[in-house]
Amino acid sequence: MTQTSVDFFEESIGGFANQLEAIANAESVDDLFDRLEACGYMLRIDQSQRPTMFHFATSSTGEVEQLRKISNVISDGRVTEISEGQLSFANGNKLEMAPDTLYIDCTASAVDFTSSQSRPVFEDKLLTIQGLRMPNLCLSAAISAYAEANYEDDETRNRLCQPVMVPNDPAGFVKTTLGNMMNQATWSGEPGLSKFIARNRLDAFLEVISHADLSTEVNHAIMNKLGTHLGQAMANLQKLA
Repeated sequence: MTQTSVDFFEESIGGFANQLEAIANAESVDDLFDRLEACGYMLRIDQSQRPTMFHFATSSTGEVEQLRKISNVISDGRVTEISEGQLSFANGNKLEMAPDTLYIDCTASAVDFTSSQSRPVFEDKLLTIQGLRMPNLCLSAAISAYAEANYEDDETRNRLCQPVMVPNDPAGFVKTTLGNMMNQATWSGEPGLSKFIARNRLDAFLEVISHADLSTEVNHAIMNKLGTHLGQAMANLQKLA
């Protein structure tokens, strides 16, 4: 659940607490995704298939239920060519299609998911905006701007702005999550920066926590779960990565 409103505290913050619990107890990357699926954090359209790609796609349970109603699914690898009446695949297979078939390509991307290469955010007079908390690129850009305006040297700025890789597969999700948590730990040690993030509308989950009634039994239990599993999750991510 990604609704950033106090009305959805149990779903959003509770979902993050469930994620930390799953990470803390996972014995492998596959086990982690099984645990995340079991608690409702991850969804699969076809539960008989184990996905090999992860790009932070977001979907609701209702949308997934609708997608599961599609019964004619062609799983034959990547499409290399579409011609009249035929689909051609990378493995050499070809499939006859009706001449009036409408094709919709949903595979295009503005992000290079295949590259884990990064450069420093700050170099001389160059600022290269990159993910610092994935997949929240807008918050990452805001933190980069804060670092540029409030710190004098690029060494300090880059210490606070460590690029986090864009994941391309389930193992990449582990490394990205670890990078997010390590950056957050660094930011927490900077009073000015941590206050900036806490008050930033782009990091709405902190706003949810600050405005929630944490005295209720349910919300109190969620915060306890967060506190219990945070350190364990970070330690286990380093093993899984």
